[in-house]
Amino acid sequence: MSDPRDSFDENTAADSAGSPETVKIEIRRLDQLETTGLISNPSGS
Repeated sequence: MSDPRDSFDENTAADSAGSPETVKIEIRRLDQLETTGLISNPSGS
């Protein structure tokens, strides 16, 4: 089994080189997940 970081680094490099929009979309998804988590867990823990 390969190191997951290898494929992550390759994907990040490919996105940065070829498709900055993809990176923006991924960041937006992460922001939405964090926002949803805060709403569903108002205690903030």
